[in-house]
Amino acid sequence: MTKESKGLGTVNSGSGAVAHSGGVGAGQGGVAIGGNLYGDLHLHGSSASPPKPRSESGIFFGVPELPPNYLPRKEYLEEFRTALQQNSIGLTGAAHVGVQGMGGLGKSVLAIALARDEDVQAAFPGGIFWFTFGQEVKDDDLLAWQNTILKLLGQQEPEESIDFSRHRLNAALRDKCCLFIIDDIWDSRHLKCFDLSGTDCRFLLTSRKADVLERLGIEGKPIELLSEEQALAMLARYSAYDPDELPEEAVEIVKECGYLPLAVAAIGSMVKRKPANRWKLALHKLQEAKLDKIAFKFDYQYENLFRALQVSVEALPAVTQKYYATLAVFPEDAKIPESAVTMYWEHCRLSDDEPLDVIDALVDASLLSRDEYDALQLHDLLRDYLIKQTKDIAGLHKQLLDAYQAAYPGGWHTIPYESPCYFYNHWHFHSQIADEMAQASIIADDIIKHQSLLDLEKLRVALQFVNYNLEDIVYQLVKTNHHQDVLITCLNILGDEAKDEALRLLKEDKYPNLTASWLKRLGGEAKEEARNLLRKSQNSQVVVACLNLLGEEAKEKARNLLRKSQNSQVLVTCLDLLGKEAKEEARNLLKRSHNPHVLFTCLNLLGIEAKDEARFLLSTSNNKQVKRACLSVLGEEAKEEARYFLRESKHPMDLICCLKALGNDAKDEARLLILSSNNKRVLNTCLKILGEELKEDAHCFLKECKHPTVLSACLNALGDKAKKEARWLLKSRKNGGLLLTCIRILGKEAKAEAELLIKTSSDRLILKECRELIRFWETSLGSQFPELDQLRKKLADK
Repeated sequence: MTKESKGLGTVNSGSGAVAHSGGVGAGQGGVAIGGNLYGDLHLHGSSASPPKPRSESGIFFGVPELPPNYLPRKEYLEEFRTALQQNSIGLTGAAHVGVQGMGGLGKSVLAIALARDEDVQAAFPGGIFWFTFGQEVKDDDLLAWQNTILKLLGQQEPEESIDFSRHRLNAALRDKCCLFIIDDIWDSRHLKCFDLSGTDCRFLLTSRKADVLERLGIEGKPIELLSEEQALAMLARYSAYDPDELPEEAVEIVKECGYLPLAVAAIGSMVKRKPANRWKLALHKLQEAKLDKIAFKFDYQYENLFRALQVSVEALPAVTQKYYATLAVFPEDAKIPESAVTMYWEHCRLSDDEPLDVIDALVDASLLSRDEYDALQLHDLLRDYLIKQTKDIAGLHKQLLDAYQAAYPGGWHTIPYESPCYFYNHWHFHSQIADEMAQASIIADDIIKHQSLLDLEKLRVALQFVNYNLEDIVYQLVKTNHHQDVLITCLNILGDEAKDEALRLLKEDKYPNLTASWLKRLGGEAKEEARNLLRKSQNSQVVVACLNLLGEEAKEKARNLLRKSQNSQVLVTCLDLLGKEAKEEARNLLKRSHNPHVLFTCLNLLGIEAKDEARFLLSTSNNKQVKRACLSVLGEEAKEEARYFLRESKHPMDLICCLKALGNDAKDEARLLILSSNNKRVLNTCLKILGEELKEDAHCFLKECKHPTVLSACLNALGDKAKKEARWLLKSRKNGGLLLTCIRILGKEAKAEAELLIKTSSDRLILKECRELIRFWETSLGSQFPELDQLRKKLADK
């Protein structure tokens, strides 16, 4: 579930830095954060040291180090730096910036360079967070990341669901301007855990797949191959040659490498400090390399890369090649301690060679990376190359588990925590692929019994693999464990059966920080305890939980709290509970409170009755949430302020509020936002303001805008006049709703596309509409009276 490679990196905070040591890096893809990156574009051996993050820029979490031989691609750095800075201070811009390109081109290293750029850091004072998704990311990983962010923001209690955690993240980040870098995203649905539309946060995404970015409404900027000049510079650095003294074969070598950084690095390392005749041999091998045995398994675009890798691997001694092949056993982008590899190889007994010498040779050949903590990592394309040549991958995984068992006969729990921690993060991965589920249950039972070694995430994983006595194990943990996160997890596993234990813990009051959780879990069964707690507790979370649980019967207490409490969470809960009955208290709070959430709630509660207070707050408050509430209260009266706020703010909810206040007077701003925003709610508000006038701009928007919502609206506005654009979009876009709009516009001539959409879409409404269209086209009425198809389209649009 939680891999150490997505363990803690370095966190720098403006006031009081929080350091998480032992963090190790992210690869290009997979589940990883922190540390060094074996990159798409970097050079080993440079004396240049990477720039240090500026601590005054807030949290700096998980961002890998720039590789020591980092070679900047200045044209992309400048372009993306500008895009991120504009998005953080402009009218709105896209909440997401996309970097797209095939593997090995330098997307991840470019993202690292941007994260470590001082101007970018200054634009995001709330902090910069790095997460690498990859192909193997699971919902458990997403939840773990959410809880990590919450913890960094000072919220200790973890959530048990992605949805609840996302709501808490939105609240925690509401007034912060952060940059989230999501490296190597393969599925747009995975970004649901970071749906932070209610915040000022921005995202930098890297992906090999253009359609993933398109589904998110992002036009990914493609990263191109190296120029010949850049490729030669990289080759010179890897081969330890002066750029002006490269042999004449160098130009042909980088051409044969396809100008791909990873391929150039591999061949450059192979000829490092070798005489000129070795360059001729390297070029000959590249030109003659055959991929017949494995070519059918690879995407055509990687042919040059895998030819270079094959030549580089075959240049190794035969025994080293055998050792290298076994590394296919390790997970995508995992950080592997040298001790785990040496233990594995000693168990395999492939030769008498010293394993550490073999590791050094592979690192020197740029076929394996090693970070500053001596953790090893395979680039995911190198791993793909090894896996596709391995006949018995399950056998390798069983062999690795056997190696651990032989090395630690005292039991699985005696395996130490290396740095990075490997076994406790990945034993379940190896057990599943080796098809050793009975052994997985034994491992889980053994390590749970000694669970003082385990953190919460590792315990969660282990509990999933226990297939006997689970309830007994969990009950034992509840009775003996004093870690609040473990208690919450165990009670959630037990569900309703844990109510007695939760009630016991609530009465014992040993865990005051968890009292609110116990109350939520017990519900109506804890009303008596809630009444007692409401009388005596000074803990705001407990008071809020009691108020929510008791509801109507706590109204009198809520009125008292509105007069006496200074806690914003308590005040807001009381206002929500009393509703219109609290109007007088809300007026008083508007005069004495300075908390944005309290002011916002009071303004919404009083509505137009609070116009005087709204005028005052609109001119004095710097809080965007409060300003938004003021504009809603004042309506057209605050058009001038709304127009100014519209220029200054980038928050989607602020923009929507201003647009609604301005109404038809915001048509120019609506046009601008349609071209610059990627927020669906903002775009729908703009389209509504333009109304029939959308037809006048539709052709322009179809050319300039990329968001499916806008494109669909423009096609519908133009109808048959947009057939040319519909044909083009039908071929170039992947969004199901947009494709359906194109099919409606084109009618029967798009029947083949409708049939294809039925096969590929999982959206029920799209499937239903496509089937109905095809059924209509195939009827005699549909073929004899084409005008009925036009009428049907109009009805469907309505």
